[in-house]
Amino acid sequence: RAAAAAYPMGVLTAAPSVGLKRSPDNPFAPVGYRRSEVSCVPIQVHTAVAVQSRYMESFEEMDVLGQGESGVVYKCCNRVDGWIYAVKRTKRRLPLHSPQRVTKLREVFAAAAAPLSENIVRYYGAWEEDGHLYIQLEFCEQGTLKEYSARRGVLPETELVVILRQVAAGLAR
Repeated sequence: RAAAAAYPMGVLTAAPSVGLKRSPDNPFAPVGYRRSEVSCVPIQVHTAVAVQSRYMESFEEMDVLGQGESGVVYKCCNRVDGWIYAVKRTKRRLPLHSPQRVTKLREVFAAAAAPLSENIVRYYGAWEEDGHLYIQLEFCEQGTLKEYSARRGVLPETELVVILRQVAAGLAR
């Protein structure tokens, strides 16, 4: 599945599911979605004062998927379930009553309210930590639509029609 604009830090929109369908056995996982082969061993934090960090305790950062003006998206392996996720993190701390925080929380509410669909990137959860907002999302193995089209070159009209229908279906929900 391709994710729109490398998981931008704006409101979530539809993401075309370029050839990746949900598994009938597990509605939470796309067909062919495999657990990571990366070993996710919990890290030991050796500091004078142990700081609890859900992000550091739960995830192993594997790569940077993209970044925008307000945030960075990481490819992460969950240390508990071994699955790969995209985790967005705001670059700057969000003051408690700031308009920026309200905007980001609207993104979380929109993602949480989105129906389950193969055309929308799945939301798994969000939390705040040290003034930063984190949003845990489905990792789209195919990358962004831009990356997909760059790999494939000029897409045939029939495939473009399929992709546009998927985007429209996601937006219609």
